[in-house]
Amino acid sequence: MKSNLTSEITTVNLALLTLAVDLLKENPAMYRDSKMNRFSLDKRQAADLSSFSDERVRQVSRCGRSLFVPVCLNDEERYKDNPHYSGHGNDMISSYYYDLLVLIRECSRTRPFEAVWRFNLSLDGLDHMARTPLADLKKKARLSALKLCILPREASGTVSPRFHAVLYDCQVFAIN
Repeated sequence: MKSNLTSEITTVNLALLTLAVDLLKENPAMYRDSKMNRFSLDKRQAADLSSFSDERVRQVSRCGRSLFVPVCLNDEERYKDNPHYSGHGNDMISSYYYDLLVLIRECSRTRPFEAVWRFNLSLDGLDHMARTPLADLKKKARLSALKLCILPREASGTVSPRFHAVLYDCQVFAIN
C-alpha cells in the first residue's frame, strides 16, 4: 500500500514539476512575480528549475513526498481573477493539482501521520483536508496556486544543512 502511495505521489510530482519546468523555459519572465503565478516560485527556485534536465526532474519527482503545497484557502480570492491564470498549461495545472488534492485528502483520512510528512501538512491542515468535499477540491484546484517545496541550494539559518540536503537532493530509492 505504501509503495502505491509513493508511486501516485511520484506521478503527480513528475507531472507538475515537468509542467513547471516547461512553462519556465518557455516564458521565464512570467516567474518574476511569484504572487502572479499558479506555481509560487521564488527567483532562486526558478533559476534552479530552469537548469533541470528531464532526468533530474524524474529523479527529484521520486523523493516520496509531495514537492508542492497548496496555497491556503485564505489566499484563494487573491488569485481568482488573476489574468496570468489563463493561458498555456492552466487546464493541465488544474487537473494535476486536483489529483494532488485528492491524494492529500485520502491519505489524511486513512493515514494521518503519514499525510503530515508526505504532504507537508500541519495538524489543522490535516483535519481540514480530511473533511473537504471533492467539489471544494475541484474549485480549489482551478483557483489556487501551488508553492514549490524544493529548497534553494544553500540552507538557511533555520534549516540544518544535513536536513536541507535531504530535502533538496531527494535521495532516490527504488519504488517497488
